[in-house]
Amino acid sequence: MSNKFKQFLASEDGAITVDYVVLSAAAVAMAISTTDVLDDTIDFLSSRLEAQLRNQQISDAFVQFDSAFWQGQYDDGTFNETQTEDYFNQANELMNQELIDKINELTPAAYDGTLTTNETGELIAAISVGLQRNIFEASDLGDLMTTLGLDGYA
Repeated sequence: MSNKFKQFLASEDGAITVDYVVLSAAAVAMAISTTDVLDDTIDFLSSRLEAQLRNQQISDAFVQFDSAFWQGQYDDGTFNETQTEDYFNQANELMNQELIDKINELTPAAYDGTLTTNETGELIAAISVGLQRNIFEASDLGDLMTTLGLDGYA
């Protein structure tokens, strides 16, 4: 038995496997520690960015109610200035994607001639705000502007 034991100790078979196991374990340990360090750094940076964005004041003061935009509706008695200003203020509270969604939602009814008075006010206000925010240009709306009687505007 002692002869087999001496052979086992002298044999180098499997030594490379042990080396690779140790090296692999070291590589995994380094990857885990690097991930931990980067995770803390990314958390720190993202919390700083969030704090700065929350304190940032984004102004849309350049978006102003323009009664001339509604002149066709005043002329035909559909709306008065108080109503149109209310529609405009409601539209101005919407995010850009919400304005686009509102226009896309109401456009088919505008072409079909089935818009209610309320929907007409909402659509015109969304277009007015969207144009002023430069979300789109009047030419992007095609003949929708003509359909709504806004073809002279822009």
